[in-house]
Amino acid sequence: MRSSRTRSIAIGALGTALVATATAFLKIPIPTGYGYIHLGDGLIYGIAASFGPALATVSGGLGSGIADLLAGYPVWVPWSIVIKGLTGYLVGTLVIKRKLHRAPAMVAGALVTIAGYSLGAFVLYGPTAVPAEFLFDLIQTGSGVVVGLGISRLLELVARTLFEDQQ
Repeated sequence: MRSSRTRSIAIGALGTALVATATAFLKIPIPTGYGYIHLGDGLIYGIAASFGPALATVSGGLGSGIADLLAGYPVWVPWSIVIKGLTGYLVGTLVIKRKLHRAPAMVAGALVTIAGYSLGAFVLYGPTAVPAEFLFDLIQTGSGVVVGLGISRLLELVARTLFEDQQ
């Protein structure tokens, strides 16, 4: 791929597919019925820390929205697109543009996810759903940060290889 634009589109599409797959198919449903534990958040954090905010916004938002459709949670699609897109943007901006260490940047992204899905649970299911959603999201995003920290170094090497001719 010679064109930087073509390369970015291809990486964004691959990231979207990976996030959707890791979220929809590599999951453990939770008993409340509101969601599931998955590897998608870790991929969003890793993509953000390695490829930056633009690719993470697209991969995180679209990948998570597609995953909700595939996994049978269509009511969450618009919420996931916005929440996970913002999460990817924030983590990517903090790591790539602001030079913040990965761990606090990913925790900041996790807080956006927790706040967003807690608001979504409140709007969709009422105030009684918020505590369960909040607890679930703490577990989900915590595991996502661990996965994200684990894979971000590998993804950074991939990013350097793919974009080395631009440096």
